[in-house]
Amino acid sequence: FRSPLNLAITEDEDVSHDGEYNVRFAEGRCMANLDQFTAIGFFGLSYMPRIDFDADINRYLSSSQEEQFLFRYEKVFGAIDIGLALSRTSIWETGLRLSTTVGSYTELHGELVYHESFFGQDDRIEALCGATLNLNLISGILEYYYNDAGEDGEDWNARLADFKLIRENYDAHPSNPMNRAALGNAYKSLLEGNEGLNGRHYAMMRVSNPTVDDYQAAVTAVLNLEDLSGMAMASYGYDGFEHLRPQASGAFSFGDEYSECRLFGERWTIGLGIELWL
Repeated sequence: FRSPLNLAITEDEDVSHDGEYNVRFAEGRCMANLDQFTAIGFFGLSYMPRIDFDADINRYLSSSQEEQFLFRYEKVFGAIDIGLALSRTSIWETGLRLSTTVGSYTELHGELVYHESFFGQDDRIEALCGATLNLNLISGILEYYYNDAGEDGEDWNARLADFKLIRENYDAHPSNPMNRAALGNAYKSLLEGNEGLNGRHYAMMRVSNPTVDDYQAAVTAVLNLEDLSGMAMASYGYDGFEHLRPQASGAFSFGDEYSECRLFGERWTIGLGIELWL
């Protein structure tokens, strides 16, 4: 679903079976790393300088980045894998990750992150807990995500009422540029306010086949537990060809009208694609 501990590093972060620490960074971040494996665990220190491109050339380059210091520590204690992270930008952020295996097929994991207040906002926390089940023919993930920055109760209902009025004005007079601008600004505020998650409680389920097959198929659903709206997504890719990979995907929203995922009506997409490499 998402990784609250992803303070700078993408979810592709992992320690490979041969002990090499592999890191992939989002959007080609410019950074310097100092990594050290010791008998008491892995220590990592990263520095990302501030880069702010001129607006005239920003469209041709990677996104600008804020100066950031990031410290990471990882250690396996018996059957428990522990990870710690401490980040400093204009605010402090710190997080903890725990994971363990239960039996031969199940993995349990959890993350907890604290974000310092900024721009007048309150301090906030993010938390995630979940389980992964790996069988011979199928894999499944079930997760719960808590978003302290999300709106709850009366605040969210009042915001929905405002959005409903904006939507009704647009439906009545869609050619009015003021109505179109208001609808666009409202939609933008939803996507940017809390990275697209405006509630506090969410659940995610994903079912997929093992990656050793010639094809990759997955079905994913994300559910807002407060208003029971969500998104369902399916994807399929075939890897049986040597230099060609056909793929297809689809997604649709569900829930009551004016719930979070159907606030601006039904949303659905269908995609077909081909990857070709030489």
